[in-house]
Amino acid sequence: MEFRFVKCGILFAVSWLFVTSFLLAWFFILPCYVNGPLIQSETASAQSSFKSRESESTERPGLRGSKENLDVAIDFNSSNISAPSAASSEVSTDANNTTVPAEHPRKYAYVWYLANSSSDIACAILVAAASVQQNGLRPDTDLVAIWNRGVPGMERFQKMGIKLIQVKDPVSKGKFQWTYSFVKLRAAELFQYQRIIYFDVDAFPLASMDNLFEIAPFPVELAAPRAYWLKQPLVQSGGPMVLDPRQIFYQRDFAKPMEGSMGSLAGEMDWVNKHFINTVFVLDGFYALLIGEWCGVDGAYRYWQKHYEESPEWVLRQAVLVHFISDWKPWLLTSPAALEKRCIKAQPQLLQIYQKWWDAKEKYC
Repeated sequence: MEFRFVKCGILFAVSWLFVTSFLLAWFFILPCYVNGPLIQSETASAQSSFKSRESESTERPGLRGSKENLDVAIDFNSSNISAPSAASSEVSTDANNTTVPAEHPRKYAYVWYLANSSSDIACAILVAAASVQQNGLRPDTDLVAIWNRGVPGMERFQKMGIKLIQVKDPVSKGKFQWTYSFVKLRAAELFQYQRIIYFDVDAFPLASMDNLFEIAPFPVELAAPRAYWLKQPLVQSGGPMVLDPRQIFYQRDFAKPMEGSMGSLAGEMDWVNKHFINTVFVLDGFYALLIGEWCGVDGAYRYWQKHYEESPEWVLRQAVLVHFISDWKPWLLTSPAALEKRCIKAQPQLLQIYQKWWDAKEKYC
């Protein structure tokens, strides 16, 4: 009887030890194992799978920005899932864990063209780009010069942060001084940009034109100011000319003069007005004032002063862009005496504009 009692006691003690050991293993040992190698292995596998899908998304055409547009931000090392910070794409941290602004993606661009390595045109691009910067340049915008032969003083362009993009001569050619004017239409092939503003280098920006990047929420095939000094309807292609570089627009519109001859047209402005006659987005002619506005012997004299019934000072203060057309080029008229000879009856604002351009030339060229 006593033996049986002892035997039962021993069995009970062994069972109790077994159950206790099992419970200890369940509550203390197993969590360590689960939270350790097992989860790490599964996390690594998930992370590898996610990276594979992420790479696949960002590399496939039509899925630009997939990484940035995730609905949630996943931290695989902490197993936390949280909503992305509103500033996550705007800032980053340096080696010292200090928050620094992230570089803005460049969606927009101001564009000029340089034909045949002309040093005068190269200098005029520098003057125009400097003026754009001084008037306030939005952070997501590039300064771009397209060129066909060479770039005189390339280091000056690099110093100013102007991107240089070489292009091929288009098949179409103009006549006289507009022989290479079709080169400017190569700007329609800058597909890396969402929208661009182009203007000729004989146009001088006096105020910011950044608002033109927002002229429409839909794609802009081509927008240009009304050529107010000519019989309407006509626009001027000397700028500011706004367009969205898209393959569909290039193939439908710009491939024609780029890849074929347009015949006897004098220049690209004739083609622009002929081709876009029913589709052009017409900007106000005030966006591109002719320099003759302040010259008493010019056909455009006081056009806007009369239109607004305002003073010549007021027109100059409001002006966005002044166009030195024809033989008014500021690199040809290089002194007050030369300007006075060109226009014997000038308002003071005429010399003020030229002097500002000459001063910029001295500084940047």
